[in-house]
Amino acid sequence: MKPGRLTRVAAAFVAVAATTATATLASTAVIAQAAPVGTEVIVNGGAEETTIAPWQARGGGTVTVTRNTDDKATGTASLLAADRSSSVQGISQRVTVDPGSTYSVSAKIKYTDADPVPASMKFNLTADYGSSADGAQYVVLASSTIARGSWATFSGSFTIPADRAVGNFQVYFENDFGLTAYPASFGLDDVSITKTGEGATPVTRPDLLERNDNTEAGSFGAFAKLPGTTGVAARGNPLVTQNFGADPWAFEFDGRVYVYTTNDTQEWSDWLTKGESNNYGLINQINVWSSADMVNWTNHGGINAAGPAGLSGTSAGRPGNSWAPAVVAKDTDGDGDEEVFLYFANSAGGIWVLKGDSPVGPFTAPRQTALVSFDTPGVRNNSNPDAADVWWLFDPAVLVDDDGSGYLYFGGGVPEANGQQVNPDSPGTARAIKLGDDMVSLADDDGDGAVDPAVLVDAPAVFEDSGIHKVGDTYYYSYCTNFTNNRVINGRSLGRGNIHYMKSDSPLGPWTEDTYVGPVFQNQSAFFGVGGNNHHAIFSFDDQWYLTYHAETLDQALQSPSGTKGFRNAHIDRISIAADGTITPATGTRTGPGQLADLDPYAGPVSAETIAWQAGTRQGFDGDGSFGTTVPTSILTSIDNGDWTSISNADFGARGAQSLVAKVRGRSGGTITVSTSPDRSATAAVLGSVEVPAGDGSTWSDVTVPITAGALNGVSDVYFSYAGAAGTKLFDVASWTFTAVSATTPPTTPPTVTPPTVTPPVVVPPVATPPAVTRVVVRLPRSARGKAVRVGTKLALKVTLDNVPVGTVFKVRDGKKLVREVTWTGAPMRVTVKVKRTGTHRYSVVVPSSSAITGGSDSVKVKARARR
Repeated sequence: MKPGRLTRVAAAFVAVAATTATATLASTAVIAQAAPVGTEVIVNGGAEETTIAPWQARGGGTVTVTRNTDDKATGTASLLAADRSSSVQGISQRVTVDPGSTYSVSAKIKYTDADPVPASMKFNLTADYGSSADGAQYVVLASSTIARGSWATFSGSFTIPADRAVGNFQVYFENDFGLTAYPASFGLDDVSITKTGEGATPVTRPDLLERNDNTEAGSFGAFAKLPGTTGVAARGNPLVTQNFGADPWAFEFDGRVYVYTTNDTQEWSDWLTKGESNNYGLINQINVWSSADMVNWTNHGGINAAGPAGLSGTSAGRPGNSWAPAVVAKDTDGDGDEEVFLYFANSAGGIWVLKGDSPVGPFTAPRQTALVSFDTPGVRNNSNPDAADVWWLFDPAVLVDDDGSGYLYFGGGVPEANGQQVNPDSPGTARAIKLGDDMVSLADDDGDGAVDPAVLVDAPAVFEDSGIHKVGDTYYYSYCTNFTNNRVINGRSLGRGNIHYMKSDSPLGPWTEDTYVGPVFQNQSAFFGVGGNNHHAIFSFDDQWYLTYHAETLDQALQSPSGTKGFRNAHIDRISIAADGTITPATGTRTGPGQLADLDPYAGPVSAETIAWQAGTRQGFDGDGSFGTTVPTSILTSIDNGDWTSISNADFGARGAQSLVAKVRGRSGGTITVSTSPDRSATAAVLGSVEVPAGDGSTWSDVTVPITAGALNGVSDVYFSYAGAAGTKLFDVASWTFTAVSATTPPTTPPTVTPPTVTPPVVVPPVATPPAVTRVVVRLPRSARGKAVRVGTKLALKVTLDNVPVGTVFKVRDGKKLVREVTWTGAPMRVTVKVKRTGTHRYSVVVPSSSAITGGSDSVKVKARARR
């Protein structure tokens, strides 16, 4: 998260990155009329116009593109790319091409850089398709080797695949990715790209978004993630489109991943009414979202962490902002249940903390002053000679180690003197500090009555965005680089606005520059064509590693082509971390990790704020939404004619669902239509509809959608579309409750009557139906198989039951001790248990017998060792 100083230290980067934003919904556009063979697609290819438009700099950082009249191949001018800090920075233009068609390219290129830049260099014409939804986002179209010192010809040809979306297509001239020696500048002139053939017939795809969206200017309904068409989300990023949320932090708790973000939505009204870009000054809420599958996200609302109505501080002094949350769970009172601790930054002026009974609260302020301030020992006047004073006291990260000790990481910025930045290559402004056992104070391990000072995290070119995770016995600190550094380590430029990491054998280091390892994640502009500040967190979920980060992708879709306004949304993608902790840099995608598990529609009422994809709706509260002494109930609100929501990959079982009950409160009233297709013209997919009567907007009632037997079974997406009077708010929805088709007992064999004979009639009694044989299977997570785990570890046991009716309650035991009772949902499920003592544990799942099932059990063993 960035305070106002960002505009001074990185305005050039933000401006360049923002100019690449678009408002088009790339992967859904219908193919337009193809251009004839011979069409020239480049504009101003010889730089003969008085401006460089529509050419622009590409790749962020300090790279600039200007019109050069002193050195040109022909005519009066050429283009000059200068101040390149990366080999993939260059000169780009958005162009119109036709899928399935072929093109030829020619240009003149010149560079003059001396050694260590080679005497000849390969230059590329690279395509950026704007998305990886239907293929690689970045594709080299043509290459030529150019000799140093004079204008040389670049030429080649390429074909656009027939099945690629090209609404966001742009081309740029660059060198190969990752080079350590490349020209700091190069000239470009006489660029021509000409259509030479029609090629294959373009593939025309349905424009699902436009057909199912409302597109009112400035409305969140103007953008939605593309629904999946094969049962798996085709577009999982950004996570939500109902609001904005930046600086994400994610952690696992009881089989769900919880994501906390800075609520950028609070700045949106100023953009709509005043035209102001996001300057972060109004933000005092933290959003909370959760999911068990990474596609269906439940909105838990916004925590009023700061500001006049916030939970923190007193009238004598309270934080004005809540930025960049970091969250962790720990049992601090010894009752066996973990409390949740939420840390946030008050702008760039201190770290505050809230405490909750669960990941969604209710939250309270355990202290009424900042946990870390500029007066905290070691923040300023640090004894380490490599340390500078913390410039921006923000962006916390938190870790609870295996022995229960807590550690906080924070800080950043580049110091200034006389209006000039000081040593951006090695700012020395990040810190780590040990927390007290209660997680809301700072440690005093030597018992002298003074808190232990913060230690330097000497991250090269650090700017912001502390991150921390642990693999085995090694600690990994990750961070974002600043926008003015020129740092090179081991022949690799760290770049600007990129995520890098370091490692140490101790949570407090020493974190020296020698512990630097390498890159984690490029600036988002490399993946989405729109950049800005970078923020991330690395977390594990269900034995896999993931990276959460933010990008201005929703803002990009909502705004005009003139650029984004600084509103960010959380994304999640997989990241590869080897057993030794080595990180393979992650790739940002619009696809996301895909759906990890099916949604259980029968587990209980499904919150209407559990959404895979949507258009036009917003989140509200039933009653108080303050996250005070109770957790607020989030509801679906701001429902207009044409809006819709959905859930993805819900498993309705072989028998299927027989009805759906919606808990609603009417406003102007309207209709809810339920379907298995996002296409409203697909009438055969409609399951049913129900009228919601007009109401006072405060009284809740239930309305039922009957479902024809067999119409909704197995795994299916479900779409809820809303209709009513235009220009009015129709109704609110709190929840959806699906009812499964009842299991029927097989008919008994009817009595067999022997025909009359000389003997009395013999009646054969009914044949009783034997109880179904129950099969119980329980498995440990991969991370706990064949090795000891530490006390405090949470194990997600995988439980599979066969021939067990949905709704059956089974028991989970640790030896003879009952751990919990769980309701069977009909599909394999994760049951979380916490290891609370050393020694051998036998966790068993016991299903009781009944007249319908035999019952059964299965168990697993795991050894637990003490925390260090």
